[in-house]
Amino acid sequence: MEKEPLVKVGLMSGLNYGSEGCRVGLWRLAGKIFEEEKTNFVVLAGGLVDYRELNVQLKEALRGARGDEAEIAKDEFLNCVADEIARMLPVIPGIKIYVVTSPAYDGQIGAEIAYRLTERREDVLLYREGSDRLELKKINKVLGVYVPKKGIWMRGDYYDTPILRVLKDEKKRSSRGIGDTNVVGCLGCAVTHPGDSSEIKKSYLSLPLLYKIADTRIAENQIGIRILEFHSDNPKEATVVTYNFKDLISNEWDFIKPPRKATKIQKAVIRKLQQRGALRAGQLEDCTDYQRSSIEGALESLLNIPMTSSWPGLEKDPASRRYFFSQKWFREKLDYPLPKTNYHEDSFLAFGCLHASCKHTDSKYFRDVVPGIILEKGIENLVGAGDFIEGLRHDLMLKGEILGSQKYVFNYTMQEKLAAYLVGSVIMKVFEERFGARVKSGLSRKAEQEELEKVVKNALLTFIYIPGNHCGWVAPLGFDSLAMFRAELKAFLVHHIHEILVKYNLTMSKLHELVSEKIVKLELDGEYKSAPGRPSLSIFHPEMAGTKTTSIRPQQMLRESTNQIVIGANFHTAEAVEEWDFDRGQRVCLQVGTVKVKSGFERSKLKTVDFGVGVLRVYSCSERIMKTKVSFHGERSSDLQAGNLEVLEDFDKWLEVSW
Repeated sequence: MEKEPLVKVGLMSGLNYGSEGCRVGLWRLAGKIFEEEKTNFVVLAGGLVDYRELNVQLKEALRGARGDEAEIAKDEFLNCVADEIARMLPVIPGIKIYVVTSPAYDGQIGAEIAYRLTERREDVLLYREGSDRLELKKINKVLGVYVPKKGIWMRGDYYDTPILRVLKDEKKRSSRGIGDTNVVGCLGCAVTHPGDSSEIKKSYLSLPLLYKIADTRIAENQIGIRILEFHSDNPKEATVVTYNFKDLISNEWDFIKPPRKATKIQKAVIRKLQQRGALRAGQLEDCTDYQRSSIEGALESLLNIPMTSSWPGLEKDPASRRYFFSQKWFREKLDYPLPKTNYHEDSFLAFGCLHASCKHTDSKYFRDVVPGIILEKGIENLVGAGDFIEGLRHDLMLKGEILGSQKYVFNYTMQEKLAAYLVGSVIMKVFEERFGARVKSGLSRKAEQEELEKVVKNALLTFIYIPGNHCGWVAPLGFDSLAMFRAELKAFLVHHIHEILVKYNLTMSKLHELVSEKIVKLELDGEYKSAPGRPSLSIFHPEMAGTKTTSIRPQQMLRESTNQIVIGANFHTAEAVEEWDFDRGQRVCLQVGTVKVKSGFERSKLKTVDFGVGVLRVYSCSERIMKTKVSFHGERSSDLQAGNLEVLEDFDKWLEVSW
């Protein structure tokens, strides 16, 4: 299983003190999680305050003041705000909070308040406004922290656009360059990119916000926090943990409890206000079984009950004559519960664009390195998102893109056989390790068939896949895509599992059936669930071109799918995008790159690929995703040609057995 990270960085953005959407309870929740996760330090990337609202309040505080009197009033106002934030911002034992303010979101008033905050709290350090770099000493790398320095003008549907604008501006402006991995705050989205195919060539991620989003400046969607875990000195393989708080915000009225001595009618009124929001007395009469006079009496008495830790108090808007819960309670008093620990957990290692038989495919990496990632991360599902073969269209063989062999031509049949060998090798390396460990832990050689089947099933990865457009090139020739691949994969797995069972003097009667169950082919609109009550998965391989704004395709796949988990490929670029909607809650699209290190086609268009695989771990409750972990992995073989030759020699040996 995975070792503890070398470095853990807590990341938050957008506290927005002073705004109606400010939620101090989310600050406290974030602090508890950062403490439980044992982060080394925490970064606040912009949005300490809502400068627009505070400027309005400051203007009111300065009304009628002149000269020295105005300076004193301003100083008192700023000190008062700094005192309030210092009191409410959680203290995380032994952990420092590094603050980078944003000129576009915090303004000058935010920078001044942040400075005063450091005078009140020794655990808070103020770094350079707009951007700064933090050293990750244990791995000798630099974390870049960036926030918008000017108003974001690029409001639109795609998350990557403002992220890259901020990073490209910083890269041009900075004499030191940007970090080895980079965090962008204030934008309210959750994007993770390994970096190679991007315009900045460095890994980056964006941050959710930590307040109730009311005003959408760009395309803000995410509420929560993220944690950046470094398990090695390769920042592109860092794990990004996302805690989703938006379900808490959308259900925050559910946390209201009626006053201790509330009457039956008062409880009914409170329940309707929780369900429907602000209502007039007449509307409450329509949706309850009580007369208006009784309801009005209940409302008047509720107006006189003061705020407590669990009761927000009731207010009445004189203009609309509607009754609503006090917003001050939500801003400052409400405590959100810690995430549950009894989550369902689903784990996936995903790859796409294997392009078996292409001379640029790193077959040795896929066969020999990927199983180690699966074992280290404790993965249960292997997902193949199309293009298992290179194919023969576009004169690929004549162009020298296809591997050569002295024994056979890599036609479609042999390409699908090679793809099956590669995928089967990954599955078997994992199976052999897990099954062997189970035998050593005490599996009897006289084990009942039911017990043995369970052990084999648990040790065997579930392989979920769809064909890609290259796989579909056989259709006009009258063949089903990947038909040979599936048959060969099943034969490969049955043969090798049987050999392992024989090694331990074990036999199994239903091996063929069990292997077939663990190979799942999805249709375009199909879905997969590991068990009832879990989030559903769909896989896409869109037959369309990539774009410079790489989040476009993941966002399109999320729009086209009805499932919470989406895995896609075809663009040879990697990116994870998380998005929330009311009906399905938090959703995630993991777009994976390719197992090709390059291609002649892409190099001619000045494109760089994201090489490797993606790992996704999803934690859910009642089919709602509460937390995710995403990482990308792609250390290329040192000698591509020698590695591919080694794999082909082993493939030839398998052909001698299978034929």
